[in-house]
This record gives sequence, C-alpha cells and structure tokens, in this order.
Amino acid sequence: MIPNWQRLRRSISEFKETIIGFGKTAFTRSGPAFLLPNYQIICIKETAELSAIRQHCSVLSLEKDLPGEPLERSNTSSILRQSQVQNYLRQLSTFGAIVYRSSKRTEEALQNLGGKLLTNPSSIANPFEDKLEFRHSAVSAGLPLLPGETILLNDLSETTYRQWQKQYGERLVFQLTDYKVGGGIGTVFVDTRDDLEAFLSFMQRRREKGKNLQWVNVTPFIEGQAASIIGMVTKEGVLAGPLQLQLIDVPEVTAFYGRNGVFCGHDWRPGRFSSNLQRKAESLARTWGSFIAQRGYKGIFGLDVVVTSGSCPAFSPKNTHKGTPSWGSPDAGHPSQTQIVFPIECNARYTGAFPAYAMLQLEADEPNFDLFQLAEFLKLDYTFNFEEVQRQWRESKTGAQLILHNQTRHWIKINGDLAAGVYEFRNHRLHWLRNGFAMQDIKNGNTEFVLTDGVPMRGRIYKPGERLGRILFKRSIALNHQRLKEQEQEIVKNIYEKYKIEEIENPEEKN
Repeated sequence: MIPNWQRLRRSISEFKETIIGFGKTAFTRSGPAFLLPNYQIICIKETAELSAIRQHCSVLSLEKDLPGEPLERSNTSSILRQSQVQNYLRQLSTFGAIVYRSSKRTEEALQNLGGKLLTNPSSIANPFEDKLEFRHSAVSAGLPLLPGETILLNDLSETTYRQWQKQYGERLVFQLTDYKVGGGIGTVFVDTRDDLEAFLSFMQRRREKGKNLQWVNVTPFIEGQAASIIGMVTKEGVLAGPLQLQLIDVPEVTAFYGRNGVFCGHDWRPGRFSSNLQRKAESLARTWGSFIAQRGYKGIFGLDVVVTSGSCPAFSPKNTHKGTPSWGSPDAGHPSQTQIVFPIECNARYTGAFPAYAMLQLEADEPNFDLFQLAEFLKLDYTFNFEEVQRQWRESKTGAQLILHNQTRHWIKINGDLAAGVYEFRNHRLHWLRNGFAMQDIKNGNTEFVLTDGVPMRGRIYKPGERLGRILFKRSIALNHQRLKEQEQEIVKNIYEKYKIEEIENPEEKN
C-alpha cells in the first residue's frame, strides 16, 4: 500500500513501463511528462514548440519522424492505423496508451498492437458525454437542470418554436445532441424567426454532407457566467477542483463560424467565485462523480456549468416544479439574491483545462490531476488524506489560457515565422525571451507569457476555424467570460499580425 500522495508521486516517477500519449499536437498530451520517466508522445503535427517539449520527453510526429500514408481523420484511431506508427509500436514489448477520447476503433487497434488503454473505454465514457443521454442521466443522479426539453429535429417547426418562446422567453438555445465534439459546434442562439430558418438550413446542409442529426436540446438562454469544474473519481472518493471561469466567444480569438458557445480558454483567479458557489459546484461534481463511479467510471471528468441568478425569468413557477435546489441557496454576501449553479453537459475525459491547470498545480507543489489519473489506470494500491487534498484543490491557482483560431471562413496559409516560447510584451511589441512550452517556463507572471500548442510554422495551411496555438499566462487576463483586458487584446492582435495570414482556395476542392 502506497501511504500518501508524496510516496505515490515517487512511485510514479520510478515507473518503468513505456507510456505513450497520442494527440493531434504534442502539447495536449504533455502533462504526464512531468511525472513519468519513460513517457513518450506520438502526435500528428510537427509544430514550433516541439523542440522545448522534447527536452522533457520523446516526441515523434507523423509529419517529421513517422511519415506515411495520409490519415483518414486527425484522431487517435487514425494515428494507430498508420503503418509507420504500427511498425514502431510493434517493436515495444508492451505500452500504455493515453488518449483524449477513446473509441471502439482505438480500442481494437490497441488490442492488436499489444497496448493497454489508460483511460475509460468508450463503452463506459460515451453514455455520460452524450448530450442527449446526459439530460436523462443527470435527472437520475439528482442534479438540477435548466428547464427545457429534447425533441426530434423533424418535429421542430415554427409552431413549436413560438410555444417555447412563450414558455421560456424570447431567446432560446438549440443544441444538436448528435455532435460529439465541443467548441460550440451545433450550439445556436435563436432570437428570431430568421435565426430559426438559419438553424434549419444549417441542419439540412450537415445532413446532406452525411451527418446523422436527429435530436435537439432546447433550453432558455440564461444570463450568467460560463464556468466549469473538474472532478476526479479516485478509490478514496470524488475530488473536485475549483470552479473555473470559461472564456467563451472571445471576439479576439474565436473561430468565425457563425456559431455560439465557442470555447476559447480559461481564467483562473482566486476569489473570482465565492466560497458558497464553490461549495455548490463541489456538490454537483461529487454527486455526478459518485453516480458515474457506480457505473464503472474512474479518473478525470468535467462538468460545464452556468452560474446565474435565481431571479432569471426562466425560473418562474411555470418552468420549475421542484423548488430551488440545495445548490441554489442564497449566496453568501448576496443574501437577497439566489445564485444557482446549473450543469450543462459532461466531458467524460481529460478536459480543455489540461495540461495547463495541472501545470499550475505542480507549481503549487500539490498532487495534480495527472497523478491520480495515472494511479487509477495503472491500478496502483494507494491511499491519501482525502480532506487535505480537497482543501488544496479547492483553492484556485492564478493563471489563464487563450486558444487562437483561424477566424476566417476560408482556408489560410501562414506566411510568417513566429517562434514558440516565452515572450514579453512591452512598448506595444512582442519580444521573444527564451525557449519553453509550459506554465513552468514563465518566470515573471506579471510580464511574461508562453506561445505554445501547435504554433504554426511558415507555409502551413489551415482550414476555417482550426486552432492556431495557445497562449499561457500566470496571471488573470479576463474581465468576464468574453472580454479580455486591454494588454491581452494587444498581445493577441500582434500574434495574428506576425502569422501573416493569407486566405487561399480550398485545397481539398482542387484534389
């Protein structure tokens, strides 16, 4: 028995078996590199920050180290089916595999290659991530939900739309449940009949391209703060991280798709949410975590939530039937106003907070999410002081991350040659300081930041909405979930200018 988390970390640091993280970019799988001695990453893209990551672990990219036939899709199962990757993996006696989201194809490929999946299999995780099933499962778990309903898309009409407006208010949120990826795809705010027609046209275009769309969740639009909380199912119980602000639809970086709810990063700042709101969010995470644990789930999960006032019109008596839930009690410091934390959906996997937040935890010298994730899936016999770790995790670390996108509706070519690494912004200009890719590489949190995660090299081509890198900060950068501070707006503008983006014709149509 490993008696505490300090000894657990030491045991992990002595683990001899090869473990490989698979991803589109290396950064997204880089967290375990700070804990494991024989960790490797196999990624698709050769990007500007890889020289820094390779100082911590082995990184093989398909573009540079394992070239071969084009991938069907940019996902793990396609990576595992590439012949050069298979030849490399067969040379290993055994290996563990860390993936973003598993699938039956991924699991079949790993089985054929002798790999062990170190995350929840799709049969366990997928039902909790499914947007249609989540509303049913959340009710069974005892979670509060926003008022709303789920209907077949074929039953959606102007008549039903008008009925919902009378019941829930003028502004509605439509969420296509058949999209299994996040980032705002399939989420639309509907205010008018024109918006409804645009949504129906979008749905029809996607169906014509082969997307099997059947269901839509309909809820009122709620004024509030977009937030989330990370949970961790361990053998000692369900731990919960801090309630964290999500940066949504930030105009300086968001993908220009005409969609809504586009995830653009996080802002972590102690005291942003009251202790009472933190308690409510922890209650949600523990309730949900206990529910999914009973069904075989373990390790990391995330709950996207909205923090809102109970005075919202959507919570009128005609739309609620169980009264105010315990996580909607009056907020400390605001006794006249009920603050409610509503769960929106579950991410049954590593969330978009990783690896950035886990890096901040390491800086704070506390056990991070990666440590317990590895312990659970390596099936180590361990224990720890649950209340002490929960106390540490409850306190938010200071930092932020911002995800850059191709903001045009066109394919683009990068003509600039901007280096990855640690920068300083002074006199309205970017100044490169040194190599780096992680939060730990920032020495002065007040002035420095890191440009990382798929930083494009000159000549690279990107499709509409595709990610163009990530900026890490050790300071708060947001005034709210959509508005950046003035200096961070300037930093983003300068980075885009240095990319020297050129709009080009769709190369897929040429072929």
